[in-house]
Amino acid sequence: LKEARLGYHVDIGDSNMWNSRLKLSTSATITKNHLEKSAKVINKASKSKSKKNGDGPLPNKTNFQSKLLDMMYDALATDSGTVTLTQLEVDNEISICLYLMKGRDIARFMFLAAKLTKRSKGFDIVRRHLMAITGRLRSFPLSGWRAKDVAFMIYSLQGVRGDDVGTKEFLALITSIVNSSLKSGSGDQAISANGISMILYGLRRMRSDNSEILALLNALVPKIIECKEEFTSQAVGNSLDGLQGMSSDCAEVRAVLAALVPKVQGCTEKLNDQAVGN
Repeated sequence: LKEARLGYHVDIGDSNMWNSRLKLSTSATITKNHLEKSAKVINKASKSKSKKNGDGPLPNKTNFQSKLLDMMYDALATDSGTVTLTQLEVDNEISICLYLMKGRDIARFMFLAAKLTKRSKGFDIVRRHLMAITGRLRSFPLSGWRAKDVAFMIYSLQGVRGDDVGTKEFLALITSIVNSSLKSGSGDQAISANGISMILYGLRRMRSDNSEILALLNALVPKIIECKEEFTSQAVGNSLDGLQGMSSDCAEVRAVLAALVPKVQGCTEKLNDQAVGN
Protein backbone atom coordinates (compact mmCIF):
# COMPACT_ATOMS: atom_id res chain seq x y z
CA LEU A 1 0.00 0.00 0.00
CA LYS A 2 2.88 2.34 0.72
CA GLU A 3 4.34 1.72 -2.72
CA ALA A 4 0.97 2.27 -4.39
CA ARG A 5 0.39 5.46 -2.42
CA LEU A 6 3.70 6.84 -3.68
CA GLY A 7 2.52 6.12 -7.19
CA TYR A 8 5.28 3.74 -8.29
CA HIS A 9 7.35 0.86 -7.04
CA VAL A 10 10.62 -1.01 -7.52
CA ASP A 11 13.28 0.81 -9.55
CA ILE A 12 12.21 4.17 -10.96
CA GLY A 13 15.69 5.58 -11.46
CA ASP A 14 16.81 8.91 -10.00
CA SER A 15 14.26 9.83 -7.33
CA ASN A 16 15.10 13.53 -7.70
CA MET A 17 13.47 13.53 -11.13
CA TRP A 18 10.23 12.35 -9.57
CA ASN A 19 9.99 14.55 -6.46
CA SER A 20 7.15 16.63 -7.88
CA ARG A 21 5.30 13.52 -9.08
CA LEU A 22 5.68 11.78 -5.71
CA LYS A 23 4.43 14.83 -3.83
CA LEU A 24 1.38 14.98 -6.05
CA SER A 25 0.71 11.28 -5.77
CA THR A 26 0.89 11.21 -1.97
CA SER A 27 -1.88 13.78 -1.82
CA ALA A 28 -4.32 11.26 -3.28
CA THR A 29 -6.03 8.69 -1.09
CA ILE A 30 -5.54 5.10 -2.17
CA THR A 31 -7.42 2.73 0.09
CA LYS A 32 -6.88 -0.97 0.64
CA ASN A 33 -10.29 -1.68 -0.89
CA HIS A 34 -9.34 0.31 -4.00
CA LEU A 35 -6.16 -1.71 -4.51
CA GLU A 36 -7.93 -5.03 -3.86
CA LYS A 37 -10.68 -4.10 -6.33
CA SER A 38 -8.11 -3.38 -9.06
CA ALA A 39 -6.38 -6.69 -8.35
CA LYS A 40 -9.66 -8.61 -8.60
CA VAL A 41 -10.47 -7.04 -11.98
CA ILE A 42 -7.06 -7.98 -13.36
CA ASN A 43 -7.21 -11.52 -11.97
CA LYS A 44 -10.69 -12.06 -13.39
CA ALA A 45 -9.58 -10.89 -16.85
CA SER A 46 -6.48 -13.09 -16.70
CA LYS A 47 -8.38 -16.23 -15.69
CA SER A 48 -11.10 -15.66 -18.28
CA LYS A 49 -8.63 -15.37 -21.15
CA SER A 50 -6.37 -18.13 -19.90
CA LYS A 51 -9.24 -20.63 -20.02
CA LYS A 52 -9.81 -19.85 -23.70
CA ASN A 53 -6.30 -20.07 -25.11
CA GLY A 54 -3.84 -20.53 -22.27
CA ASP A 55 -2.54 -16.99 -22.60
CA GLY A 56 -2.74 -13.86 -20.49
CA PRO A 57 -5.14 -10.97 -21.15
CA LEU A 58 -5.26 -10.03 -24.80
CA PRO A 59 -6.94 -7.10 -26.57
CA ASN A 60 -10.70 -7.29 -26.45
CA LYS A 61 -13.57 -5.14 -25.21
CA THR A 62 -13.75 -6.91 -21.85
CA ASN A 63 -10.02 -6.58 -21.18
CA PHE A 64 -9.03 -4.66 -18.07
CA GLN A 65 -6.73 -2.24 -19.86
CA SER A 66 -9.41 -1.42 -22.42
CA LYS A 67 -11.87 -0.65 -19.64
CA LEU A 68 -9.35 1.55 -17.87
CA LEU A 69 -8.52 3.54 -20.98
CA ASP A 70 -12.16 3.93 -21.93
CA MET A 71 -12.82 5.23 -18.45
CA MET A 72 -9.99 7.75 -18.70
CA TYR A 73 -11.09 8.88 -22.14
CA ASP A 74 -14.67 9.39 -20.98
CA ALA A 75 -13.40 11.39 -18.01
CA LEU A 76 -10.90 13.57 -19.86
CA ALA A 77 -12.49 14.10 -23.26
CA THR A 78 -16.26 14.14 -22.92
CA ASP A 79 -18.24 15.97 -25.57
CA SER A 80 -19.63 18.34 -22.97
CA GLY A 81 -16.14 19.27 -21.82
CA THR A 82 -17.01 18.29 -18.26
CA VAL A 83 -14.10 16.54 -16.56
CA THR A 84 -15.37 14.07 -14.00
CA LEU A 85 -11.91 12.70 -13.17
CA THR A 86 -8.81 14.82 -12.65
CA GLN A 87 -5.51 14.09 -14.35
CA LEU A 88 -4.04 13.41 -10.90
CA GLU A 89 -6.67 10.76 -10.24
CA VAL A 90 -5.97 9.18 -13.63
CA ASP A 91 -2.23 9.16 -12.90
CA ASN A 92 -2.81 7.40 -9.59
CA GLU A 93 -5.14 4.86 -11.21
CA ILE A 94 -2.44 4.08 -13.76
CA SER A 95 0.24 3.78 -11.08
CA ILE A 96 -1.84 1.15 -9.29
CA CYS A 97 -2.38 -0.73 -12.53
CA LEU A 98 1.33 -0.70 -13.42
CA TYR A 99 2.07 -2.13 -9.99
CA LEU A 100 -0.15 -5.12 -10.76
CA MET A 101 0.36 -5.70 -14.50
CA LYS A 102 2.33 -8.53 -16.04
CA GLY A 103 4.70 -8.16 -19.00
CA ARG A 104 2.33 -8.65 -21.91
CA ASP A 105 -0.31 -6.59 -20.16
CA ILE A 106 2.11 -3.64 -20.08
CA ALA A 107 2.86 -3.98 -23.80
CA ARG A 108 -0.84 -3.91 -24.64
CA PHE A 109 -1.45 -1.11 -22.15
CA MET A 110 1.20 1.04 -23.86
CA PHE A 111 -0.31 0.33 -27.27
CA LEU A 112 -3.80 1.33 -26.13
CA ALA A 113 -2.41 4.36 -24.29
CA ALA A 114 -0.84 5.60 -27.54
CA LYS A 115 -4.20 5.33 -29.26
CA LEU A 116 -5.88 7.16 -26.40
CA THR A 117 -3.33 9.98 -26.69
CA LYS A 118 -4.43 10.63 -30.27
CA ARG A 119 -8.07 10.79 -29.18
CA SER A 120 -7.55 12.90 -26.07
CA LYS A 121 -5.52 15.63 -27.82
CA GLY A 122 -2.38 15.78 -25.77
CA PHE A 123 -2.84 13.65 -22.65
CA ASP A 124 0.18 11.43 -23.33
CA ILE A 125 0.03 8.57 -20.84
CA VAL A 126 3.21 6.84 -22.01
CA ARG A 127 5.24 10.06 -21.95
CA ARG A 128 4.05 10.90 -18.41
CA HIS A 129 4.68 7.41 -17.03
CA LEU A 130 7.66 6.20 -19.06
CA MET A 131 10.08 6.02 -16.13
CA ALA A 132 7.57 4.03 -14.08
CA ILE A 133 6.85 1.72 -17.03
CA THR A 134 10.58 1.11 -17.40
CA GLY A 135 10.89 0.33 -13.71
CA ARG A 136 8.09 -2.20 -13.95
CA LEU A 137 9.53 -3.81 -17.09
CA ARG A 138 12.87 -4.30 -15.33
CA SER A 139 11.18 -6.78 -13.01
CA PHE A 140 10.66 -9.18 -15.94
CA PRO A 141 13.28 -11.25 -17.82
CA LEU A 142 14.79 -9.74 -20.98
CA SER A 143 14.04 -12.92 -22.89
CA GLY A 144 10.66 -14.45 -23.72
CA TRP A 145 9.00 -11.40 -25.26
CA ARG A 146 7.04 -11.77 -28.50
CA ALA A 147 7.88 -9.59 -31.48
CA LYS A 148 4.32 -8.24 -31.32
CA ASP A 149 4.85 -7.07 -27.72
CA VAL A 150 8.08 -5.31 -28.66
CA ALA A 151 6.36 -3.60 -31.59
CA PHE A 152 3.50 -2.44 -29.35
CA MET A 153 5.89 -0.92 -26.80
CA ILE A 154 8.07 0.97 -29.27
CA TYR A 155 5.04 2.12 -31.30
CA SER A 156 3.67 3.78 -28.17
CA LEU A 157 6.69 6.14 -28.08
CA GLN A 158 5.41 8.22 -31.00
CA GLY A 159 4.74 11.21 -28.72
CA VAL A 160 7.96 10.83 -26.74
CA ARG A 161 11.11 12.89 -27.36
CA GLY A 162 14.67 11.85 -26.75
CA ASP A 163 15.15 14.35 -23.93
CA ASP A 164 11.98 13.41 -22.03
CA VAL A 165 12.41 11.93 -18.57
CA GLY A 166 12.90 8.18 -18.77
CA THR A 167 13.42 7.98 -22.54
CA LYS A 168 17.08 6.92 -22.47
CA GLU A 169 16.41 4.33 -19.79
CA PHE A 170 13.50 2.85 -21.71
CA LEU A 171 15.40 2.78 -25.02
CA ALA A 172 18.36 1.01 -23.39
CA LEU A 173 16.02 -1.57 -21.86
CA ILE A 174 13.98 -2.21 -25.01
CA THR A 175 17.22 -2.64 -27.01
CA SER A 176 18.30 -5.33 -24.55
CA ILE A 177 14.88 -6.98 -24.94
CA VAL A 178 15.22 -6.95 -28.75
CA ASN A 179 18.68 -8.53 -28.55
CA SER A 180 17.61 -11.16 -26.01
CA SER A 181 14.08 -12.04 -27.15
CA LEU A 182 14.18 -11.77 -30.95
CA LYS A 183 17.17 -13.93 -31.75
CA SER A 184 15.76 -16.65 -33.99
CA GLY A 185 13.72 -14.50 -36.36
CA SER A 186 11.03 -17.19 -36.56
CA GLY A 187 7.68 -17.84 -34.92
CA ASP A 188 6.76 -15.33 -32.21
CA GLN A 189 10.28 -13.86 -32.48
CA ALA A 190 9.88 -12.78 -36.11
CA ILE A 191 8.89 -9.16 -36.64
CA SER A 192 6.25 -8.77 -39.34
CA ALA A 193 6.27 -6.03 -41.96
CA ASN A 194 3.55 -4.26 -40.02
CA GLY A 195 5.57 -4.69 -36.82
CA ILE A 196 8.63 -3.09 -38.40
CA SER A 197 6.59 -0.15 -39.63
CA MET A 198 5.03 0.27 -36.16
CA ILE A 199 8.44 0.23 -34.49
CA LEU A 200 9.96 2.81 -36.85
CA TYR A 201 6.84 4.99 -36.70
CA GLY A 202 7.14 4.99 -32.92
CA LEU A 203 10.53 6.71 -33.25
CA ARG A 204 9.15 9.65 -35.27
CA ARG A 205 9.97 12.26 -32.59
CA MET A 206 13.43 10.87 -31.85
CA ARG A 207 16.71 12.23 -33.15
CA SER A 208 19.83 10.36 -34.20
CA ASP A 209 22.05 12.38 -31.86
CA ASN A 210 20.88 10.00 -29.13
CA SER A 211 23.26 7.08 -28.56
CA GLU A 212 20.43 4.89 -27.23
CA ILE A 213 18.45 5.42 -30.44
CA LEU A 214 21.45 4.46 -32.55
CA ALA A 215 21.91 1.29 -30.50
CA LEU A 216 18.25 0.39 -31.03
CA LEU A 217 18.47 1.04 -34.79
CA ASN A 218 21.57 -1.15 -34.96
CA ALA A 219 19.68 -3.97 -33.22
CA LEU A 220 16.73 -3.59 -35.61
CA VAL A 221 18.70 -3.78 -38.89
CA PRO A 222 19.04 -7.61 -39.00
CA LYS A 223 15.35 -7.95 -38.01
CA ILE A 224 14.33 -5.78 -40.97
CA ILE A 225 16.55 -7.78 -43.33
CA GLU A 226 15.13 -11.09 -42.04
CA CYS A 227 11.52 -10.01 -42.63
CA LYS A 228 10.12 -11.92 -45.62
CA GLU A 229 6.68 -10.31 -45.70
CA GLU A 230 5.77 -7.87 -48.43
CA PHE A 231 5.37 -4.30 -47.21
CA THR A 232 2.05 -2.58 -47.83
CA SER A 233 1.97 1.05 -48.93
CA GLN A 234 1.06 2.04 -45.38
CA ALA A 235 3.99 0.08 -43.96
CA VAL A 236 6.34 1.83 -46.39
CA GLY A 237 4.93 5.26 -45.49
CA ASN A 238 4.99 4.68 -41.75
CA SER A 239 8.53 3.27 -41.80
CA LEU A 240 9.95 6.29 -43.61
CA ASP A 241 7.83 8.71 -41.60
CA GLY A 242 9.38 7.36 -38.42
CA LEU A 243 12.87 8.22 -39.66
CA GLN A 244 12.12 11.88 -40.37
CA GLY A 245 14.17 13.11 -37.40
CA MET A 246 17.21 10.99 -38.22
CA SER A 247 20.37 12.07 -40.02
CA SER A 248 21.96 10.02 -42.79
CA ASP A 249 25.31 11.14 -41.40
CA CYS A 250 24.91 8.27 -38.94
CA ALA A 251 25.95 4.80 -40.10
CA GLU A 252 23.10 3.20 -38.14
CA VAL A 253 20.50 5.30 -39.96
CA ARG A 254 22.05 4.49 -43.33
CA ALA A 255 21.99 0.79 -42.42
CA VAL A 256 18.25 0.96 -41.65
CA LEU A 257 17.60 2.77 -44.95
CA ALA A 258 19.63 0.18 -46.85
CA ALA A 259 17.64 -2.61 -45.20
CA LEU A 260 14.39 -0.88 -46.20
CA VAL A 261 15.31 -0.39 -49.88
CA PRO A 262 14.34 -3.93 -51.02
CA LYS A 263 11.18 -3.71 -48.91
CA VAL A 264 10.11 -0.53 -50.69
CA GLN A 265 11.06 -1.96 -54.07
CA GLY A 266 9.08 -5.13 -53.31
CA CYS A 267 5.89 -3.24 -52.44
CA THR A 268 3.38 -4.04 -55.18
CA GLU A 269 0.58 -1.99 -53.66
CA LYS A 270 -0.05 1.43 -55.14
CA LEU A 271 1.08 4.20 -52.81
CA ASN A 272 -1.92 6.22 -51.71
CA ASP A 273 -1.92 9.91 -50.76
CA GLN A 274 -1.14 9.23 -47.12
CA ALA A 275 1.79 6.93 -47.91
CA VAL A 276 3.29 9.46 -50.33
CA GLY A 277 2.78 12.24 -47.78
CA ASN A 278 4.53 10.23 -45.08
